[in-house]
Amino acid sequence: MGLPPFTSQDFDLFSREKTRDPEWDGPRLSLKRKLQAWGEAAEERIRKEVGVEFKVQTSLHRPYKHNRYKVESQRVILTPPAERKKELKRLLGEAFRQETSSGVTQMHLALTLTLSRAETGLRVPPQAWWHGLAWQKAVQEDPAGLIGLLGALPGEFLLEVQSRKGGVDCGELDEKRLSRLLRAFRPGEHWITLGRVHPREALLEGVEDQEGLLLDDLVALAPVHRFLEAYTWKGS
Repeated sequence: MGLPPFTSQDFDLFSREKTRDPEWDGPRLSLKRKLQAWGEAAEERIRKEVGVEFKVQTSLHRPYKHNRYKVESQRVILTPPAERKKELKRLLGEAFRQETSSGVTQMHLALTLTLSRAETGLRVPPQAWWHGLAWQKAVQEDPAGLIGLLGALPGEFLLEVQSRKGGVDCGELDEKRLSRLLRAFRPGEHWITLGRVHPREALLEGVEDQEGLLLDDLVALAPVHRFLEAYTWKGS
C-alpha cells in the first residue's frame, strides 16, 4: 500500500477527552499531513483519469475559534484551483469576493475522519448558493444525466439535504425521487451532501483495502462535480 493507512490512534484523536486538549496537537498535525498525502494522491488520480484539476487543503488540527475550540473531525478537501476561483469571482462580482476566494465555502470533495468513521463526499455549503442552483438546474434540464452519474457511484452513496431528515440511496434514485428531494432544498440556506460512510471497524479490519475504497470514492465523485460545475456557468 503506497499511502500511510489510517489507524485506531488516528480515530481515537476525536475522543471527547482529546478534542479540546492542545497536548494532542502534535498527533493531530501528523494526521493532517497524512490526510494531505491522501488528498494529493486523489487529486493526481482525478487529474489523470477524469481530466479535472483541484487544489488540496486540510482542516484545522488544533482547537481554535473557527472550530469552537474543539477538534471533532479532520478532513482533506479538494477545491477549485485559483484560476477557476478567479473566473467565478469575475462572474459573481466583488460583493462575493470572500465566498469565491475560499475553498471551504465552495462545492468540494472531501475525506473526513471522525471518532467512529471515515466519510467520502461531495459537499455544497450554504454559502455556495451558485453551486446549489447548479443542482437545481441539472435536475430541471438533464435529470437522466445526473441520475446516471449518481447511480454509477460505488457502494451506498446517500444524497442528503439539510432540511430533510435522512438521505436517499443513489442506487434507488429516479426522476420523481430526485425532484422531490430537491424541492426541500434552498440554495443559500441548506447544505446538500453526496456522501458515503465507512465505519471505523471495517477500515481497520481491512487496512489493505483502505486506499482502494477511499480513493476510488473520490475519483468516482469527480465526474459528478464536473457535471454540476458546468451548470454553475450555464445560463449565468
